[in-house]
Amino acid sequence: NGRFLIRCSLQQVDGGLQGAVYPLTKLGETNGLEEFLGPMSVTFGPQGELYVGSIHDSGWVGGLNTGDIVRLTPNDQLPNGLREVQATADGFMLSFVHPVDQAKAAVANAYKVSGATRVWQGTYATEDSVRHTAAVQKVSISEDGREVRLMLPGLKPGHVYEVNVDAIGTVAQPRLWPNTASYFLKRLPAETK
Repeated sequence: NGRFLIRCSLQQVDGGLQGAVYPLTKLGETNGLEEFLGPMSVTFGPQGELYVGSIHDSGWVGGLNTGDIVRLTPNDQLPNGLREVQATADGFMLSFVHPVDQAKAAVANAYKVSGATRVWQGTYATEDSVRHTAAVQKVSISEDGREVRLMLPGLKPGHVYEVNVDAIGTVAQPRLWPNTASYFLKRLPAETK
């Protein structure tokens, strides 16, 4: 019943895959095509368009089975936001669609990182356990302003990390979209490139 889409990126570490998910569409900001009835399936057309099949109020909960198909057409007007999050030996590398403001991006408090895991308790909706905050100890920014490396000692394999980024964009577009990612850290890479 989520009324939005997400996207993911994958990273190969020690022969296995792990990675992050990011919001792709916004929920609750408009009444336009950014909100779906309840995405169930997606497919791409030959020109790169994305077709989203949705259903809401389904028979699962005794509803009316309302649904629709929405076509999203790509354009080159991407806002600045998180393009990809990758694990490093000592934290995370964040890459952005466009350069960020280097002075704002250099402030460690511009990033909030928390982690958690779940130990199944035998119920349908087991709560998070072992929730913790990871303090950013050092920030490094690439010369072109499109990559930010966060040094976060003590990351725990087997945990999901939520990475949130403040408004570190340019004056013309300070807020980033997306500005959050969830990364499932199975293993820490042995070394950072």
